[in-house]
Amino acid sequence: KDGQIVVAQWSPYEVAAAAGGWQKLPSVREALEAGARYAEERGEEGLHGRTQLIITPGYRFQVVEALLTNFHQPCSTLLLLVAAFLGSEDKVQQIYKLALENEYRFLSYGDSSLLIPSQFLSKDQSATESKLLKR
Repeated sequence: KDGQIVVAQWSPYEVAAAAGGWQKLPSVREALEAGARYAEERGEEGLHGRTQLIITPGYRFQVVEALLTNFHQPCSTLLLLVAAFLGSEDKVQQIYKLALENEYRFLSYGDSSLLIPSQFLSKDQSATESKLLKR
């Protein structure tokens, strides 16, 4: 569209489904290399475009291992991103319950949280995470 790359809201999910699953998609490196080739073939120094992506549970993160974010308003699409990142809406509910019980502040000028999915934690760190969520 007018020389720009546009990624529609549900494109990653549709492409993954057509490919037979997330595991069949190109790696991050392959995608970046394809983007560089695309720009080079057109004599461009770089790429620019826009996206309307929405990240919901089921989205496969490929680069990010941690997320620093504030506590979002209920029913916010940002909660969908957090649930997708943690892999479970149940974990989000546990974290928000803990935040409410401890009177954390919400929204833009409130408290923040560092979220790290358990697959990136050591066994000791995962045990500590479980204790924090259960208190």
